[in-house]
Amino acid sequence: MTLPGEIGYTKDTLCECGELLEFGVMMSAAGYYLGLGGCPNWNCDNFGESSSRETGYFETRDEASNALKRFKDTGYLEKERI
Repeated sequence: MTLPGEIGYTKDTLCECGELLEFGVMMSAAGYYLGLGGCPNWNCDNFGESSSRETGYFETRDEASNALKRFKDTGYLEKERI
């Protein structure tokens, strides 16, 4: 996880195999968060595994989706938590 105000990825973050990793809403047992998704290449060792968590947890998918939209609009990554 990054420090407040930092972003640990770029729009061109690639997996070791060269596939582009998507930044979006992820889910774990603790809640929803924003981060990099797993590799889309089914031949890759990282296939389907979440690569990073860039925020605290959100209680609902809608809250996380709204934070993602605000990030895309402003470039500022909020560190909201439940």
